[in-house]
Amino acid sequence: MRVRLLTWWTSLLVGALLFATVLGACSGAASPSGRQSILRKPFHLLVCVVFVPGLLHDPALLLAASGGLTFLFIVAEVARACGVQPWSRILQAWCQPFLDSKDTGALILPNIYLLVACSGVLWYHAESVGPVGRYQDLCLFAGVITIGVGDTVAAVVGSSLGRWRWPRSVKTVEGSLASAAAQLLFCFLLDYSGHLEVVPEAWWPLCVSVCVTTLAEAFTNQADNLVLPPLFVVAFKMAAVRWW
Repeated sequence: MRVRLLTWWTSLLVGALLFATVLGACSGAASPSGRQSILRKPFHLLVCVVFVPGLLHDPALLLAASGGLTFLFIVAEVARACGVQPWSRILQAWCQPFLDSKDTGALILPNIYLLVACSGVLWYHAESVGPVGRYQDLCLFAGVITIGVGDTVAAVVGSSLGRWRWPRSVKTVEGSLASAAAQLLFCFLLDYSGHLEVVPEAWWPLCVSVCVTTLAEAFTNQADNLVLPPLFVVAFKMAAVRWW
């Protein structure tokens, strides 16, 4: 299984690099429009197809791989920011299509934020990562649920169908409703398919945590990738205690 996982992850990495290379060759400079935000969402979906098999079949391998990849991301960003050639030029070409008006500093951090946010819960529970199978802790999926599914659906539905905006926010009510529904549907499908058991007592805390993180996403414009997974875990644990 480890060989299969590593082969799968390697193929996804190659595909992501090819995707970034093609966009870099076809795109121009960064734009303040929402187009770059939508272009980032395939990488959010990539989180799902990387983390879900890893969490279900070999969380220990995912733990090691996510830590190593985060280190490589940090090294690559330092090389890009410091102008180490030829890597700086190559990395800038890969990143350029995905930059928007918020990425104006010397460092480009959304990719690192995304990986750290999805891996952080796993790192925090490193000593208690359980055996593979249906009884994996639902909170380990916090990054996949909130970012891989929720944030992606919110962006796609909000940008294409959204009409009503939240007060003092650019996010739409339609996007938030679709995000909450997609997160709950994702958990239901995991449970229904037999890959992960969501016990009846967990559904109320799950609904509470999904609502809390969906509202947080609606009113957060900066670094929401870092905020949502830990907020999900805190809300889930607090609601579970209250439930009992």
